[in-house]
Amino acid sequence: MGSSGFGILTEQMEIEQRPSVAVMALQGIQGHFHPFLIPHLQENNFRAGSLLAEQLSEVNMDPSLTFIFPDAFSFQHGPFLDGLESESRFVPVVGGCASEKGGHDKTLQWSGDRFAFDAVSGVAFNQNFEFEIGITQSCQP
Repeated sequence: MGSSGFGILTEQMEIEQRPSVAVMALQGIQGHFHPFLIPHLQENNFRAGSLLAEQLSEVNMDPSLTFIFPDAFSFQHGPFLDGLESESRFVPVVGGCASEKGGHDKTLQWSGDRFAFDAVSGVAFNQNFEFEIGITQSCQP
């Protein structure tokens, strides 16, 4: 699961304008996890969030942490998180928006062998994590 990007940002470095990959590896996952890909963000971010909550409910998932990789062109965090929490309780959400070089107005999100644009991909974990946010960055165009 993941998304397209044009540049990466980690605690150690920021890379732009050249091919690069950032990988997160988790060890010792003992609980359940649920990867997802939800299309059509632009139509209704609130509904996309509630669809994620419905998917998690269908697999009896009460996540302790969720990673998301949404399309930056259509993602609205407020309505999406409101939709997610309307069907469940508060869940910590981390991740980053997909990007592209500029001029394409499309980013890609994927989960397994499914690809989409105007979507959010990610994975929800049901495990007692100890985590901290190591880096945050935001911009407003």
